[in-house]
Amino acid sequence: MKQLMRNLLIIIFIFFSVITICSNERYALILSGGGARGAYQIGVWRALKQLDINIKGAYGTSVGAINAAAVVLKEYEQARTLWLNIDYNDVMDLSPELEDIFRGNLSDLSLTDFEKGIGQLLKGIDIEPLRKKLDEIISETEVRQSEIDYGLVAFCISDMKPRTLHISEIPEGKLIDYILASAGLPIFKPEEIKGKIFVDGGIYNNIPINLALDRGFENIIIVDIGSIGDLTTRITNFIENRNYDGEYNTIFIRPRKFYGNILAFDPKIASSYIKEGYLDTLATFNMLAGKTFYIYMKDDVLYHMFVALEPELRNKALKIMSLESPEDVSPEYQYYRLLLPQLEQVAGTVSDHPVNTSIKILEDLANYLQIDPLYPYDSKSILERIDKKTDDKPKMSLLRGLIEEMKYGNVLDLVDFLFENTNYAFPNDDRYNEIKTIFNNLTEVEK
Repeated sequence: MKQLMRNLLIIIFIFFSVITICSNERYALILSGGGARGAYQIGVWRALKQLDINIKGAYGTSVGAINAAAVVLKEYEQARTLWLNIDYNDVMDLSPELEDIFRGNLSDLSLTDFEKGIGQLLKGIDIEPLRKKLDEIISETEVRQSEIDYGLVAFCISDMKPRTLHISEIPEGKLIDYILASAGLPIFKPEEIKGKIFVDGGIYNNIPINLALDRGFENIIIVDIGSIGDLTTRITNFIENRNYDGEYNTIFIRPRKFYGNILAFDPKIASSYIKEGYLDTLATFNMLAGKTFYIYMKDDVLYHMFVALEPELRNKALKIMSLESPEDVSPEYQYYRLLLPQLEQVAGTVSDHPVNTSIKILEDLANYLQIDPLYPYDSKSILERIDKKTDDKPKMSLLRGLIEEMKYGNVLDLVDFLFENTNYAFPNDDRYNEIKTIFNNLTEVEK
């Protein structure tokens, strides 16, 4: 009966292991606002290109409206380069005093200089540098002629009404104005268009899914990088879409971790976000597994390493976990009946698929050893990192160290033993190699 249940789990795991993607399907891409976190959306875009997602509509709010325009123009490389070189002065016209405040250099400021900086902040920051940059990279004519539909959201405070606009509804020659209106964070000077004052569209709707629904899209990918408008967005989307009669599917992609606030326009932070966006997207489409790490693993690597040991070494491996094996039993029996139940208890994956137990064990050990999670690992590469880190365990409090050692000590010894003694030939997977190559080139900048 147990074997039957295990086989059933394997079938279910394989069936649901990958979100079905049909290249003929039309997808809408919704990009939320979130200031400097917008770099994350560039990483998402790269992964969607790799997955051959057929984007036919790109809609955004605030920084999402800027990135959506790049998607419409199919200018990935230009957008990537822009974000990897971004600085405060590319976006805002800052006084030296306010720039020091933004960069956290408060110790360099006198009280008088601090007051000057805050004074500029209260008056509203001029974003003329951003306007010049957008004029250089966004061709309104090409956006209007693109096969990919475009739309954005801004909020008019003159009449306290939102403007949810498709490209056909934006007056000729005013695209950049409306993009800046959509991206008008509260600390920026508000954008004026034909005597009307506009501010950030995220105040009203940070995830403008209605723009996609109005165009009949049934498959919608939402990239939510978060901002102050999140609660308002959820309420607005519920109100606007509750009477929508059609059926549609949504795929949400969100950052696992935030690397900086919405005003942290910094190349290093942008680089981290681009990497994270790429990895999170592949994880969303089940090409990578793990909750805190990104692991490419299709088989139970602990099983393969164990059964590939010499018989006497298998018994030694079992003894590490205080297990004794009956004589004349198969390696499969030793693993599935003796070792795996112990590993499931440690990982908290009882009755789950064995692959998930292996992933959870390796992920927990990598967390314990404080290995960098922002990388696409396969089974061999994460085992190499774990093995290398074992002799150089990170410093932690005495109490935490004791607790972690009690939980992971034997398992860490087991995994190291398996990795160092197995005859298992780790696979050389072409798809993983492609992921690793793309990832390594994500933040390369030509000099």
